[in-house]
Amino acid sequence: VNPQTVQSVIASLSRYESYYRSATVTYGWGDNESGRVSVRIWKDGGWTRTQTVLSSGVIENSITGNGSLWLWYGDGTKEETAAVVEGSVEGMLSERMQYMPSYEEILSLDPTLITQAAYLYYGGQPCIYVEVENSAMSYLYRYWVSVTSGLLIAAETEKSGVVVYRMDSGEVMSPIAAQKDTFALPDGTILYGVD
Repeated sequence: VNPQTVQSVIASLSRYESYYRSATVTYGWGDNESGRVSVRIWKDGGWTRTQTVLSSGVIENSITGNGSLWLWYGDGTKEETAAVVEGSVEGMLSERMQYMPSYEEILSLDPTLITQAAYLYYGGQPCIYVEVENSAMSYLYRYWVSVTSGLLIAAETEKSGVVVYRMDSGEVMSPIAAQKDTFALPDGTILYGVD
């Protein structure tokens, strides 16, 4: 694994088709944290459900599938009265709803920006490591992609040598448990059932 081959190595990985995981996204300047987002993600059969606790404490819920997005806010106890907004999905919106980059972003990078690449362990998992530098903007990006799950499990962004963004993913469970209400709206409408 090196900067010239890392994109083809990542493209050859198999990603879990059905999984559950959690992640924590932290924003700040070095040790001074300015915000934290906690995300829970369920994915199965082309459908993605996210439940995100924003820094404000507000809970953001989304379901994407079949080219559509359903979005609502609730505090976990009043979701049944939440107003649901429905719209169409373009591009990688389901990943954006998770507040984290995706490994597709690594594949779409200009290869000349990749400064380092390696096979190493992160959090006890074998990973492909990628470092990308945007010297014009003084940004340095680091990505760790799990060889086991094929998922991006950690990422960092530095600005002028100070960490301003960090994402760490918890354990990935695959496949997700069969529950009919995982992809259900607050009114009980089941958009997709996990068998």
